[in-house]
Amino acid sequence: MFGGPGIFPGQTTLSRTYSNLSPHNFMYYSINIIAVDNWQPSDKFSIKIDGNTVGTWTPTSHMATYGTSSVCGGTSNDLIYTIIGKKSHISDSLTLEIITD
Repeated sequence: MFGGPGIFPGQTTLSRTYSNLSPHNFMYYSINIIAVDNWQPSDKFSIKIDGNTVGTWTPTSHMATYGTSSVCGGTSNDLIYTIIGKKSHISDSLTLEIITD
């Protein structure tokens, strides 16, 4: 788990580069994001693959579901986003970024 109130103030990017990938034509991804505590309607996060934005989500995005608990012990249940997709990709490296704003 990364973050929390005041830990990632403003825009923050988490980035990971995967290298020496085997030959391929597509890449599949499944990413779980848990928005803990009280996200405001203006809060958002984006996912980029090799610099291209896959999508941007807010607390009101239709993809979010409420969890059954609060990971940090807050008064409301956390929002859970499950992002699954497929992208054309042939490079032997891939950079994944998750950006909060």
